Amino acid sequence: RLGPTGRAPVAADMPTSAAALATWLLQRGGRIGDVVVSRGVAGRGVFAARPIRVGADLVRVPGDCCLTIEVARTTSVGAYVASPWAGLASAPLALAAALRELRETLPARWAPFLDTLPAQAEGYPILYAEANREALRGTTVDSLLGDLERRYLEEWAWLRDHVPACSALSYRSWCADRALVTSRLFDLGDEMGIALVMG
Repeated sequence: RLGPTGRAPVAADMPTSAAALATWLLQRGGRIGDVVVSRGVAGRGVFAARPIRVGADLVRVPGDCCLTIEVARTTSVGAYVASPWAGLASAPLALAAALRELRETLPARWAPFLDTLPAQAEGYPILYAEANREALRGTTVDSLLGDLERRYLEEWAWLRDHVPACSALSYRSWCADRALVTSRLFDLGDEMGIALVMG
């Protein structure tokens, strides 16, 4: 529910998209405890507005506000991608493809969620410039990034070959989509599976 002021608990210096997201969450049955969305040293975050008792809910996000594989299947690209790829590994792929379509079509139902996502993917190791990657050569991180690159390259090639809407998709754009999804992915249990959660 909205607080006593009738507004979502968002600091005045935050962009309007943050307030819109909090309001969207509350209107869809979510709950926000004694916290406020504000800026901290590391950027946007949720901070205690007053002392919080042990076990209290800080934020409760209803399933209706999560981008699940079922939601992905309601998009044309997500539905196509979800069908031929079997198993859990297909879910991040379908979610990334669906998110790309949602960001292009901006349906009103998801606009408050989509408006808070970064316009450009930055800071993800998979997108590091070659000079930065060179500094990682021979490390475990470099090995893990190599595995990711091979997987994303395989997915990207499949998408370009099988999904007309992705025929012009660049490899870097696909890496950015996958990194964005992976950074916000949670396992919500057997009932909902993995999902992209607002944040």
